[in-house]
Amino acid sequence: MLKSKISVVIIDDDKDDFLTIRELLTEVKDVEYSIEWISTSNAAIESIKAQDADIYLVDYRIDQRTGLDILDEIQPVELNNTIILLTGEGDHNIDLAAMQKGVADFLSKNMLTSQLLERSIRYCLKRSEDLHKIRNAEKFKFEKEKSDLANRAKTHFLANMSHEIRTPLGAILGYADLALDPTTSEAERAQFLCVIKRNGQHMLELINNILEISKIEAGHIEVNEISFDWKLLFLEVIELLLPTALAKNITLKHQFPEKLSPYIKSDPKRFRQIITNLIGNAIKFTDKGNISLEFQQAIDDETNSINIQLSVKDTGVGIAKCEQKNLFKPFQQTASGRNCKFGGTGLGLDLSRKLAIALGGNIELIESEY
Repeated sequence: MLKSKISVVIIDDDKDDFLTIRELLTEVKDVEYSIEWISTSNAAIESIKAQDADIYLVDYRIDQRTGLDILDEIQPVELNNTIILLTGEGDHNIDLAAMQKGVADFLSKNMLTSQLLERSIRYCLKRSEDLHKIRNAEKFKFEKEKSDLANRAKTHFLANMSHEIRTPLGAILGYADLALDPTTSEAERAQFLCVIKRNGQHMLELINNILEISKIEAGHIEVNEISFDWKLLFLEVIELLLPTALAKNITLKHQFPEKLSPYIKSDPKRFRQIITNLIGNAIKFTDKGNISLEFQQAIDDETNSINIQLSVKDTGVGIAKCEQKNLFKPFQQTASGRNCKFGGTGLGLDLSRKLAIALGGNIELIESEY
């Protein structure tokens, strides 16, 4: 249904043509037009970009530009079928090019009548209304699919989280019962308490990782940037993890290039979390051989900041190509057979990557042989 009042902008640098078109519009019955005249191409471009009017009647030649030039300059603005090109050329190629650039209709100025103009405006408004409905429907469909996907991901996450928490919790309750059994010897009780403590620490780590990921995704991650000696911090992490590596007869290799600056400005707590997880992960999935830690330094010319790149190379089991896409997804572990052997929840790498991004960096898998 045609609107009772329609805003029209006539874009034409010839005043006589403007007056003629305005006169034709006033002859249309049952419709009131709000008419504005624009006589320069620059003003026309700004008006069309703003999409203030229902319909734009655009002359093919304005100033030194053509209507096609104007259409090129306003891209990629969605025209919403609101432009009618007025030509006196009678050139089919011009009409076709205009349609390809987003014009809803084209009319010859030499053949204009009030009925033809009114019909073209009615047609454009109907197309604009239909396009709006289609876009709204597509937007609703997209939002619904996104919401459904998020709900499925949340359900999957909660189900896995519940499973991962129940595992150590079951061990804690089971061994607590054994420890409380009056027939249990002191030596056995001490052993059971160690198992309880180990599973309690595992569950605490799991919960802390989940909370950290939730904070990051909610935008509540705290990053406290200070200047610190990252080499010293790195050596502290190596000292902490070295006994685990030595127990598996794994050699940890690292070397600092001489030109590397010892000081960077970042969050030392988050930095420690990231490298502890990366190196600890390499140790976990390496049964024999060595782990090589290589460093590079780059200066960001724009910010004049120092960027440190750490490459972790190991002789571990590797990851199959079909499983590599799940490497940084929570609770998405690779190769179920190896999960039983190595354990873990898949949260560590996901958390580390999110923390790295929060610090202005990233973590990615470069290569893996399986």
